[in-house]
Amino acid sequence: MIDLTIPQWLVNYYYSVGVVSLFINSLTIYLIIYRSDKIDSFRYYILVFQVNCAITDVHVTILMQPLPLHPMLCGHYKGLIGSNFNVFAYYQVAFSITSIVTQVEALVYCFHRKHQTIAKVMDGRIYPKSFDYFMHVVSTGATVFTFYALVKAGMTREEQLDYVKTNYPEIFGEFITLTNVALFTLNDWIILICINSLIGGLVSGFAFTSTTLSLLKMLRNMRKKVSAYNYQRHKAAVHSLVAQFVASSVMLTPPFVFMVLSTGGHANLYIQLVLTVVSLRSMINAIVLIVTTAPYRKFVFRIKPILSSVVVSSVVNSL
Repeated sequence: MIDLTIPQWLVNYYYSVGVVSLFINSLTIYLIIYRSDKIDSFRYYILVFQVNCAITDVHVTILMQPLPLHPMLCGHYKGLIGSNFNVFAYYQVAFSITSIVTQVEALVYCFHRKHQTIAKVMDGRIYPKSFDYFMHVVSTGATVFTFYALVKAGMTREEQLDYVKTNYPEIFGEFITLTNVALFTLNDWIILICINSLIGGLVSGFAFTSTTLSLLKMLRNMRKKVSAYNYQRHKAAVHSLVAQFVASSVMLTPPFVFMVLSTGGHANLYIQLVLTVVSLRSMINAIVLIVTTAPYRKFVFRIKPILSSVVVSSVVNSL
């Protein structure tokens, strides 16, 4: 039996995570822009990734708030957009998915730019400018296609009601009262999206792996050619990128596999728990970036005692 009740604990969790994530992501964006005097222009590519993470978090946890309706490939949305505006639900789904796609693309480009920066120092392989243009065209095309295909894969409201009435008549009376619902079936558009995702995942995985191995190899030979300061700077940037890639993989891949394989009477609850983990991903990425980047880490540790003294002073004055 499909449970159509709104899990208030999940809604409250979304809002809590969204607020905390907005603060952490805003702090990280501030650090990238204003506290990167010891990091080269590579910071701008990290900035694109982090801004995208912040937008995705706000959209998913505050504006959208997906609530699954397992075993249907379906969800309804009760965030600020769903509660106050009549926004087409499939646009919300398409925006959230394509935001994650652009995050992966931005991270791939970060790896590529850092690889090229170190390759120039180490006389490594330098790709022509046309390769950068090719990457931009492919990534833009993949993003636009994903958004368009997700919208086209959806159903009209009448088709949704007909589908539920035919396949799940026991919940039809409750389902008809739901708003902002996105329901999918295994059609040609969904198959194309799956194929596109598989190809994109394999290409991205290969790009991450091969670039990381090449970066680590060049780093081992770099110590003798540059100053200790520049070596540590490049080494820290590479380690930060690898840590963010690992964090994203750990936060996304196992929960996604678990969600796909979930069956049984408590599957909907399991999927809700998976969503609670996935919603932390961008926040974890921001924390990883701060912890693994020396200028950001030093700034945060420097303001921590200042904040503590302010809190103590406020408490003393109130007494």
